[in-house]
Amino acid sequence: MKRGRCGQRLKRGVFKGIVDLQAAINRYLAETNDNPKPFTWTADPDAIIEKVRCGKQALNSFGVAP
Repeated sequence: MKRGRCGQRLKRGVFKGIVDLQAAINRYLAETNDNPKPFTWTADPDAIIEKVRCGKQALNSFGVAP
């Protein structure tokens, strides 16, 4: 996914406090929502389902029921 300048600032930025971070997040959302793009799946659905099955088997082997 391509990240714009505002997204890079969020990733690499240093914020003095929560208020500054929240303001940066709000700017990023406003900038991103101005020109929205639909999400396109690139993963194979069968591969995702197989990974979920493997995860469930691993949890069951430890006695954790999902």
